[in-house]
Amino acid sequence: YKLPQVYTYVSGMYFEQPVLKKDTVLVVALDDYLGRDFEPYAALHIPLYHRRCMDRRHMSVDVLRSLYMNDFYIPLHSRTLLDKMVEAGKELYFLDAMMPDVADSVKICYTSAQMKWMKAHKRDVWAVFVQNRFLYSTDYLIITKLTHEGPFTEGFSHQSPPRMAAWFGWQMVRAYMDKNPEKQLKDLLKMKNAQEMLQASEYKP
Repeated sequence: YKLPQVYTYVSGMYFEQPVLKKDTVLVVALDDYLGRDFEPYAALHIPLYHRRCMDRRHMSVDVLRSLYMNDFYIPLHSRTLLDKMVEAGKELYFLDAMMPDVADSVKICYTSAQMKWMKAHKRDVWAVFVQNRFLYSTDYLIITKLTHEGPFTEGFSHQSPPRMAAWFGWQMVRAYMDKNPEKQLKDLLKMKNAQEMLQASEYKP
């Protein structure tokens, strides 16, 4: 794999896509990483939960996420919530492999309080997922609620983190790789069967 040529620029706070990659070139908007308290962010009404991730710690995460989505991402059929969970889990595991010394909270953009809440309530939340058959749901509203950014996950405590489905998918992929040490990262990225991943991981929080 050949790393792209990296350029930086001032984007006018194009925060929707702070990192752009095309072919062999990657461009980073430096003005999207000036810290949550940078006043122009608030003036643009960028939500606080998004501004939290707009600092220098998250720049490398966004760069690697862009590399992953452009050069390594192999889509699943993405019909069910479980499909979305495994897709997000593979992306986050890629970040694990590329930046093992970076805190999990930075990779997924959770506060330390949100990480603690997720770990403390994971069994209860997983029970809700299972009892309501969310894993196999194709309902757009359910999938959106559990995968999209926000201050918290709708239907749960206001202390809950967003994207809880992504967090569970991440733990599922980690469990799968721990149980299959012969598997390499490239093998994981080629996997397209989310149900097979769930069963082989034997994941139970």
